[in-house]
Amino acid sequence: TFDFNEWVSSIDIEKAEAESEDDRKNIMALVTASHGGAVALNRTVIEELREWLLQQARKLLKAVPRQDRAFSTAVESVTDLIWRQGKLAEAEPLFKEIVK
Repeated sequence: TFDFNEWVSSIDIEKAEAESEDDRKNIMALVTASHGGAVALNRTVIEELREWLLQQARKLLKAVPRQDRAFSTAVESVTDLIWRQGKLAEAEPLFKEIVK
């Protein structure tokens, strides 16, 4: 199965490709010159992707009626995602809904 967190964690701007090697070199020169360089850009991209996914997951949760949550595999997956991203306070009440 696809693991979003694992995929996102493997993002590395220094392994990125471009149309041409000259383009890649120019882009990497700008990244390197920026505050924090490639490490900071990687961190920002990873954080933004994780936050985007959480926003999509929260929208999905809102679409599932409360009375159906205990039986919804989508709610279980969203809860697991929230938990694995370290949002324990947000995940705890969802876990409780599932086990009711």
